[in-house]
Amino acid sequence: MPSRKAAVLKAIRDGHVSLEDACKRWRLSIEEIQLWQRAVDKVGTPGLRVTRVQIYRPLFESDESYGK
Repeated sequence: MPSRKAAVLKAIRDGHVSLEDACKRWRLSIEEIQLWQRAVDKVGTPGLRVTRVQIYRPLFESDESYGK
């Protein structure tokens, strides 16, 4: 659900939960959260929809410089 993914990203950004704690709490990988963040950065919250991530994943994953 895009709104839940966006809420996780906001909680991390606002410092309410660390990236590591979010990964443990919701059983996510750091790479998955980074993919979500790239989706939001490139196309906004609608990019978090599962169907959008499937379509855009190659674009999001090809951004080698993100987060480095």
